[in-house]
Order: sequence, then C-alpha cells, then structure tokens
Amino acid sequence: MGGQQMQARTETWMDNGSHWILDLVEQRHAARYAAWVMFVVIALFDWLTGAELTMGPFYLVPLFLVGMRDGWRATMLMSLLAVAMSIIIGLRYGHRFSSEFFFYFSVFGRLMYYTAFMFLIELLRNAFLIQVKMADRDALTGLLNRRALFRTLDFELARTARGKQPVSLLFVDCDNFKGVNDSQGHAAGDEVLKAVAITLRSELRTIDIVARLGGDEFVIVLPDTTGDAMLTVAQKVQSVLTAAMERDGWPVTFSIGAHSVPASDTRDAESLIAKSDLAMYLAKRQGKNQIVVA
Repeated sequence: MGGQQMQARTETWMDNGSHWILDLVEQRHAARYAAWVMFVVIALFDWLTGAELTMGPFYLVPLFLVGMRDGWRATMLMSLLAVAMSIIIGLRYGHRFSSEFFFYFSVFGRLMYYTAFMFLIELLRNAFLIQVKMADRDALTGLLNRRALFRTLDFELARTARGKQPVSLLFVDCDNFKGVNDSQGHAAGDEVLKAVAITLRSELRTIDIVARLGGDEFVIVLPDTTGDAMLTVAQKVQSVLTAAMERDGWPVTFSIGAHSVPASDTRDAESLIAKSDLAMYLAKRQGKNQIVVA
C-alpha cells in the first residue's frame, strides 16, 4: 500500500506542475545553454569584482541546472572551471598565502565544496528519475500506464509527422477476463494480465510502444507501420496471446481494434486511440476474438 500511495502522490505532483524538473532531466537543451551562459556571466562578474566579493555560492545555480540536465560529469567540469576561476582571480589581485600549504588547502576546500554539491545533485537526479519511472509504469504489469502512453504517443506522432512516416495502433481487449476473475479469483486475473504483458514485450519490436490503458485493455503503438503491416502484426499478436492463454489453461481470447494513419494525414493521440477503441468494440459485438480495422 505504501508503494501505491507513493506512486499516486508522485503522479499527482507531476501532473500539477513539476514538469520543469522532468524537462531539465530529459529533454530541454535550453537548460544546458542557460546554465553555461549563467556560469560565464557569474565568472565575468567574479573577475570584475575580484577578491572584494565571494561569488562561490552563486556558481551553485548553474551547477544545479547542468547537473540535473547532464549528470555528474558536466557538473564536475563546471566545478573545476569554477575552482580554476577562483585561483586565477586570486593570483590576479595579488591574494597571498603565508604558506603554500594554505594555498593548496584552499583550492582543495573549494573543490570539495563543489564536489559535495555535485553528489547531492546526482542523488536528487537519480531519485527523481526513479520516481518518474515508477509514475510512468503500471504497477502490476510494468508496462507504460495511461498517462505515460499519452505523453509518449504525442511525442511519437510528432516525430512521425515530421518524417512523413505512417503510424499504427492496436487496441487489445481480453475477452472473458471477468469470467476468470469471478471463477478463479483476482489473483488469477492478475496472472493473466502479467502473462499478456510478458508476451507482448517479447514478441514486439523494441521501437513499439506497449501500454496498459486500464483494466484488461492494452494499447500497442507501431511506429513506421503501414496498414498492411499493421494487420500482419495484429494477427501475430492475437495468435501468440491466444497460445499463451491456452498454455496456462485460461479461457481468454482477444478482440483487437486497429487503426493506421498514412504518412500524409494529420494525427493526434486522442483520435487515434478513439478510432482503435471503437474498432475493438466492433470486434466484441461481432462475436469477440476478432480483428477489426477502423
């Protein structure tokens, strides 16, 4: 229960405006450039003010940005530059030490200061990435959940649209799943869902996107796949899933709705899923265990 509550809190937190951290970690190149521009500005101000002002704490801001975006190596590079900057400024303005030991100790202290901050950033970054992964995954099957599916699908549709490439989607529903829950218990139903997830992951390409939309419904996104190829994949998916159910003695079959968007057509995630969903319900109304193309 504790893990489920943590996942729910993380999903709510992310949906209510924490995406700036996710953007830093995953995709915003602007954060990298902003961090380095900020570092140069602080270094220039450090150079102009000399020993009168200590700019050390101000370097922590670009260090945080670059650390969250690019990890510990980039943070270490920026830290070394900050230490080098402090040495150069000290020499320029005639900052003298009574002993060379104190000079080296001062340099070492600054390096340890930034290194400790670097490790804190890396711990925060890794913890956040783990929470993102937990929030994006269905707890039972390990597949993408609904929220992650829509975000990933939006990205994939934008990518294929830019490249004028087709994209297809399969909406898979487990026939007679309620009967398994009612007759054998929810634990057996969970095993069915996990078996479906394992089978789909093992049979599909690495570029294909597999998600559990909810209940006994699964969605498969097939990038760069035309209508004819989509139908072939749908038949294969239905065949291997049925074989997996028969092997374990579960009376479950699969209704599949399929929809393909040609390279020249406009596309959006909502309409693509809605059309595939409608085709799946058509398959169920026509007697289940069928494939219907929208």
